[in-house]
Amino acid sequence: MFGKPQCERWVQETLESILKYRETVRNPFAYAVGTLDHLIRKAIRENKKARAETDVQDGQPIAPDISPEENLLAKDRRIFEGLVAMRLKECLLSVVSKMPLKPKQLFLEYYELEKHDRRSREFLVTKYRLKTYNNLQVRIHRIGQAVTSRVMECMGESGSRLHDLDESQRRKLIRNYVRELLNS
Repeated sequence: MFGKPQCERWVQETLESILKYRETVRNPFAYAVGTLDHLIRKAIRENKKARAETDVQDGQPIAPDISPEENLLAKDRRIFEGLVAMRLKECLLSVVSKMPLKPKQLFLEYYELEKHDRRSREFLVTKYRLKTYNNLQVRIHRIGQAVTSRVMECMGESGSRLHDLDESQRRKLIRNYVRELLNS
């Protein structure tokens, strides 16, 4: 990955640094190891960044060792997945708009909150007159299950890839879309 000249340059930089800070360095060996580690990690980051910039086509990363036919198929898959994502968002908006008012408000307010903001969630417990925080969690879980099943019904055949996911993965995907829609 890295050649001899670059390794020699790192050693030279490390020695220069030790000489520059020799009065403040208590353990020169540990300092040298730390400096070399820093230089190597920096070079790896720069190398990855340079590769990532050169391995991009149409705004999408491509693998360097694939044939043009495979690249075209990968591009078609990305287009298909984009269409499925658009259909998923449409179905989600449709399902949420048809929900009864109170569960819809609770569902949307819950997902507008930060993920681990218990105080705000406790406020929802009070606002919706629930007995405990656990009741809120159960209610959100049940609403989420209903939304997921209705979205999957709406998706029909276009959601064939989603049917390959298990229930928790589907719900996580839909939760992320809900948060995305609320933040946009």
